[in-house]
Amino acid sequence: RWKEISSLNEERIDGIPFISRNKLYIFGGVQLNRISKSYAFKSTIEAIEIKDIMIKETWTQIRYENEDNPSLPRSLGGVVYAEDNLILIFGGQIQKGLLSDDILIFKEEDDEINIDLGDLKLPKKTAFIENNLSSLYKNFFGFDIFGDLFFYNTGTDMFHYMLNTNCLEEDN
Repeated sequence: RWKEISSLNEERIDGIPFISRNKLYIFGGVQLNRISKSYAFKSTIEAIEIKDIMIKETWTQIRYENEDNPSLPRSLGGVVYAEDNLILIFGGQIQKGLLSDDILIFKEEDDEINIDLGDLKLPKKTAFIENNLSSLYKNFFGFDIFGDLFFYNTGTDMFHYMLNTNCLEEDN
């Protein structure tokens, strides 16, 4: 049975949801102006304690270092929890028609999140419509918008992907 929970402080679609340390986070997303049909990519992060969701508590806007970092505003990114309170957000749409191969590293510390654009990159620019990465031991896997399968191993900090050969077109 579905129940309505409290609304985010800033309306958005295609945000990147993630649960960590008893909090539900929403990273980024797109704010749509229904009148002008324009939209803007969000750089905000909001969080709510899991225990507070059903009692209509308000969402907290999370402050983080490097708030002016141009890499954060995005939607449709993948997200995984790595070791040592690290959350990795990767890929996603960063502008209309422009995908990213960046991997953003968020470190949770005492209700603060520090952001870092690491040296890691995805093997290709992509986005993840269904943020449904599954985990098996220290491996996370999921499909991107092209049907390619991505793997992340927390032990080696390496991303791998397997092409969906059914989607490849032959050169004429």
